[in-house]
Amino acid sequence: MRRDRMRTTLLAGWLFADLFLVLVLVGLASLPVTTKEGTPTHSPSPSVTAEPPERDRLRKRPVDFDIEIPPARFRDSGRQAAMRELLTKIDTELAERRLTESRAGFVLVFASGPQEATGVAQDTAERIYQSLRRRHEVFRDSSGVGYWAGANSDHLEFKVFFYE
Repeated sequence: MRRDRMRTTLLAGWLFADLFLVLVLVGLASLPVTTKEGTPTHSPSPSVTAEPPERDRLRKRPVDFDIEIPPARFRDSGRQAAMRELLTKIDTELAERRLTESRAGFVLVFASGPQEATGVAQDTAERIYQSLRRRHEVFRDSSGVGYWAGANSDHLEFKVFFYE
């Protein structure tokens, strides 16, 4: 009986070794085939550029313009005159900073107004941005958003991110 138990243990050990050998062979057979030069036979995938092209990158810091035109002027009957004045002042700001040939990528417009009418100020800032985008070449292809700037001032503030 003792001899049969030893023989069973010995056979189990050999069976384990044979199964391990089969696993190694299956693993080696599943490796990719290589050519004589040692390179894989599949074609390499195209490389992906990590950075976008230079022309599509925005500068990290915005250019700030404070325009002393009360936002309320854009809500009454004189809004066309206010828009012409705004365009003139923005042209002056761009010329002083040598940005007349630049392209704006993203524009934030802040309009002040009373705290109980923040929505009106925000709508005004949004309409100013949309008009600016339609009427000024520098801002034509930009994206932008209008915000309320608070109740303590009576002017417009622009934060413009230009393309490099």
